[in-house]
Parts: sequence; C-alpha cells; structure tokens
Amino acid sequence: RTRGGGGDPFLQGVNGVGLNGGTPTKSRLEDALTLLDGESSGSTRLDGLEAVREFVINNSGLPSDDRQKQRLFVVACTCASDPNSRIAHKWLQFIHELASQYGEDVVPSLPELIPVCIKSLGSTSSSVRKASVQVLCACAKVRDHNPEVVLRGISQGLESPDERVRSEACAAMVTVYSSARYKNAVAEAVVLQELVVPIIVDRLTDPSKLVVGTAAQALGAVRQRAPDAFQVILMQLPPDTQRLYTSVSGASA
Repeated sequence: RTRGGGGDPFLQGVNGVGLNGGTPTKSRLEDALTLLDGESSGSTRLDGLEAVREFVINNSGLPSDDRQKQRLFVVACTCASDPNSRIAHKWLQFIHELASQYGEDVVPSLPELIPVCIKSLGSTSSSVRKASVQVLCACAKVRDHNPEVVLRGISQGLESPDERVRSEACAAMVTVYSSARYKNAVAEAVVLQELVVPIIVDRLTDPSKLVVGTAAQALGAVRQRAPDAFQVILMQLPPDTQRLYTSVSGASA
C-alpha cells in the first residue's frame, strides 16, 4: 500500500505528510485520536502513529488541553497492547519518547501505563519486552517523582500466572531500580530494603525454575550494585531464607 497518502482518506485527512501536506494541526491530531480510539486496524494504528508522532515530537509538543492529553495517553496504551508485536513495539517506542521528553506529563497516566508494560513483558517478541522495560525506566527517572510507584507496579507482574511475565518482571525490577533517580542514598536504601529485595526473594520459592533462576540472578545483580547494603538486608532475613538464597545462587551469605 502507498504510504504517501494518495487515495487514502486517513492519510489525506490526518497525516501532515500525506496528500494535503502542511504542518499537523490540533484538529488533525483530534482526527487521528478519533480513528485510533475506534476499532482501528493494524495499518491504521501505524498510520495514526505517524500522524500523532509528527504532531507531538516533531512540531507542537503535547497538547495543552488536559482532556486531549489524557486521551492521547489512553489511545497510546491501547495501541501498545496490540497483538501484532510490530505495532505494539512501535507504540511502546513512542511512549518511551514521551516519557523521556515529557515525563512529568506522563506520570499521571502510570495507572494505565504500567499494566500495559507488565503485559508486554510476556510477549514472545524480545523487542516488545525490551521497549516496555525502557518505558518503565524512563518513568522511574522523572525528576521529583518517587520511583517506588513504578517498582510497586512492576511487582504486580510477579503475581502473574504467566511464568514469562514473572521472570521478566524480576529482571525488570532490578533494571528499573538501578536506573531510577533517588532523592538521596537513604531513599535508595529504603527502596532496596523494603521493596526490591523482599519482593524478589519471595520468587526464590516460585514453582517455575525459570523464575527462580531469574530471581537469583536479579539478587546477584543487586548484590553487585550495592554489596554492603545487600549484605545488611540479607542478614535481616529469616535463617531459612538466607540458606535458600545461598543454595539457589551459589553465593556465600
């Protein structure tokens, strides 16, 4: 199909680089969101992404209207959940761009965004899984925002019936923890002690060997990043848990 816009009513009416040309306008953004909000096909979601991205990234930035801004995030989350991994990947990449450039505006949409990322961790596409972790990392780096909110969101994935989601969530927990911005060293230590380590340690008794292995690797990564803090936390765990960690990881407590 031709992506230049000839004969395609979507591109003619919405995409700023389509047949009509010119700079994308607010009304065209609204048109794109309206089409994407409905029963949009895969090709429409790709074309719509071009139109929305052209408006936001290349020209005008996020809409000033809060309602339209929220609608944009809702539509983006819907399209990022597309069963077609190519479409999901491209929309997750776009959300990552938004989170990196407009983090303060994206944070209010975390309740809708985090479940999408968690579900994406179960994708058979490594590109989709990687993109979802990148989104979570970008959200955890937003200045003056508590990364604990993102980490607690990831912990929901550790309760998933899908072992791939649980395994990937273990790894994502450490990746996001390591890349997050903290107010100070004390704040980071609290997150590590009260959230990251206890949640991952619980997965050492997971019925899936895949998840247990990932949990052990994740704890090893934490130990390497913050050896002194990790040792203190480990010694505060019940003796049986300490022995379990040592046997699973091969590490010396």
